[in-house]
Amino acid sequence: MTTIQVKGYAFPELSDKAKENVKVWLSPSDFEFEEVIPAINQFADEIGITILDYSISFACASRSIVKYRGTPHTRFIKNLDTEWHPVLAREWNKTRNVQYAFDKLFKAVEESYEYYISDEAITETCEANNYIFNKNGEPIHHLAI
Repeated sequence: MTTIQVKGYAFPELSDKAKENVKVWLSPSDFEFEEVIPAINQFADEIGITILDYSISFACASRSIVKYRGTPHTRFIKNLDTEWHPVLAREWNKTRNVQYAFDKLFKAVEESYEYYISDEAITETCEANNYIFNKNGEPIHHLAI
């Protein structure tokens, strides 16, 4: 049996370049952004519009767009218990403006994304999951501790 010793680092101990590698490894595809599109579709159904197309930039709210068809009703809608729907419902009920509701959603997504890729959030994720990395920021798997 061969024993190999590898020096492991917690996220805060890594160089800036190594931290960037960790951020790539912990990509936003693991985040709850997949819930954004269902929330948009649900909102559209509730106010009586049809979504034609969309493009969402998690990192830049001003680049996000939703194209829709139809004239929305102006009734109050319920705040459904999902990750992103409350933002849409709150803004719709306040303004009855579709674009304003979408803009608020995109801004909330952008802020969430910015936190998700922050050193603080990455540190929390790494600590909660006991992730350890080599000096290049590559995960060291299956540590026997």
